[in-house]
Amino acid sequence: MKILDHVGKEQLVAMQEYFSKACGVIVLIEDASGKPVIKASGTMDDDCTKANENILVENDRVGRVTVAVPSSDGRSDEALQAAASYLAYSVKDAIVSGKLKELEKAFIEVIRPEIEAASVSVNDITGRARKLEEIASKQNILTLNASIEAARAGTAGAGFAVVAHQMGEMSKNSGVIYGDIEKDAHELKAIIGRIGEVLKEENQDQA
Repeated sequence: MKILDHVGKEQLVAMQEYFSKACGVIVLIEDASGKPVIKASGTMDDDCTKANENILVENDRVGRVTVAVPSSDGRSDEALQAAASYLAYSVKDAIVSGKLKELEKAFIEVIRPEIEAASVSVNDITGRARKLEEIASKQNILTLNASIEAARAGTAGAGFAVVAHQMGEMSKNSGVIYGDIEKDAHELKAIIGRIGEVLKEENQDQA
C-alpha cells in the first residue's frame, strides 16, 4: 500500500505544513521503502534532534514520520516522540478515510445499476398486477352474466348458478390479492426511490 494511493498529495503537503508550523518542527514523511513521499518541511542535518514513528494501517507499515528540531532547541525526546506519533496517527487516519471513500464510491457504482434494475422490475410487477385486476373485473362481469342466465334457466340452471357463484368468489379473492400485490409493489418502489436518493447524495458529496 502506498500513502499517495489513498491521500492526495496536496492534502499531505498541507498536513505537513500546518503541523510543522504549529509545532515548530521539521517534518519528513517517508514511504515503506524509506523514500520521501513529499519534500520535507525543512533541512534535517546531523545537528538535529529527531524522533521517528511508523505509519501503521491494519498492522502494515506503510511509511514513517520523522520530526526534528535543532539541538539548541532544547526540546525533550518525549515531546518530539509525542509529536511524531501524533502526526503518524493523523496520516494513518487520512489513509483510512481515503480508503473508506474509495469503498463507498465502488459500492455506489455496483449498487446503482442493481437499484435501477429493481425499479424496472417493480414497475413491471405493478403493470402486471394492474392487468390482473382488469382480468378480475372482466371475471366479475362474466359471473354476473352467468348468474343472470342461470336465473333465466330456472331449475335447469341451478348447477350453473352454483358455478357462477364460486367464480364470483374466486374473482373477488383474486382482486384482493392483486390489490395487495400492487400495494406492496408501490411500497417497494418507494423504498428503492429513497435508496436511490441516498446514493445520489453520496455521489454528489464525493464529487
